[in-house]
Amino acid sequence: MNTISKSAIKTIVFWARRALGIVLCLPASPRMDLSEGTFTFNSLGCQRTRVNLFSKAQIMNLMRPFFLLILFLSAALPAVGAESKFTIAMVRGKVTASWIGTADTSGIDLAPTDDEIAALASHSELEAIHISGTTRFTGKGFAALKGLSKLRELSFGGTGPGQFSEMFPPGSLEGYHALAELDQVTRLNLDHVMLPVEGAVILLKGMAGLEHAGLGVFADDKIVAAAADAPKLKTLAFGHWATVPESPLTKSGAQAFAGLRSLESLHAGEQAPPAGGSMRDLTEAVAKIETLKSLTLAFTSVKSHGKPKNPATAADLEPLAALANLEWLGIQHASLDRAAASKLAEISSVKIVSFSAVKLDDGALVALKALPNLAVVEIWNSCDWSDADLESLKADKPKVRFHMVGGPKK
Repeated sequence: MNTISKSAIKTIVFWARRALGIVLCLPASPRMDLSEGTFTFNSLGCQRTRVNLFSKAQIMNLMRPFFLLILFLSAALPAVGAESKFTIAMVRGKVTASWIGTADTSGIDLAPTDDEIAALASHSELEAIHISGTTRFTGKGFAALKGLSKLRELSFGGTGPGQFSEMFPPGSLEGYHALAELDQVTRLNLDHVMLPVEGAVILLKGMAGLEHAGLGVFADDKIVAAAADAPKLKTLAFGHWATVPESPLTKSGAQAFAGLRSLESLHAGEQAPPAGGSMRDLTEAVAKIETLKSLTLAFTSVKSHGKPKNPATAADLEPLAALANLEWLGIQHASLDRAAASKLAEISSVKIVSFSAVKLDDGALVALKALPNLAVVEIWNSCDWSDADLESLKADKPKVRFHMVGGPKK
């Protein structure tokens, strides 16, 4: 049986403390308050008798750097923390700062301050910012985020389902000018907040890198003109909620859609036909966007609930046959007869047809049999249709998927 003397233990402890001191910047000292004792080894391992290696003071000296480290890390944390409701985490593969304003069921609108928004500038890894449950912030703090080179997405929601307040203080455009400085952003989702026409124009003109824009406002002549000048815009969606103030789109404004030459997806919003014109003025302009892959058109103002729906006529839909790359076609708030549906069937590239709040007259669904690439039919949100027509279409297109959600059947 082998033993280690007290002097050997002192030597081991001395060098251990010196090594620890190098790592933790502690003064190394060989002076240890050791009581009598030895370490005894046998073939089964180590058996220790009583050894008092450190005094209380020495233990405190050892712990001091750990306390200092904790204090340092606490001081180094960014302002986004306990005082703020921004949480930073991976959301759909992106480093995202999220703020949920309505924290409970009381309906209290808890908005971020400009300082809290500006504090996000310390997170150089940020790729997206999502703010929901509130719109009561000035937006001026966004100007401080211009240096976030990885930031690509901004998404703002209202104060609850179906509740949409002005995005920034009414009458003030400072927040929109601040947002417009973020020309590194490619995706802007504002379709669940009220957006003034002037604010939308500022954003479209200022955010040079913008590729996808969802705007909480109906189509307006000024907005369409600004969108036509946006060099990289690929997706444009206008507001389609009943609480969104209606802006007038004139015949000339509808014709300006033809200038959106690089657009791939368009949701034209749910409003009445252009003032002084017809839906054909809009479809003729849209038909000139050769890159378009997804198109949603509404033929009746969303504010006209309970009133007869405007018809989507064959003359209105005829120009769309020129869209050789169109894959998704949505028709909303309209009535559709067989003659009009036959014009839809001439868009041979269409794979998905979606009807929302549409009265499908007899023969309308049957006309879709002529679509050679049809893969999905969606019928939802209070549509009327003929069961016989639906079964006939299913029999002719057994590989087509049908998504039926709600709505009375004829």
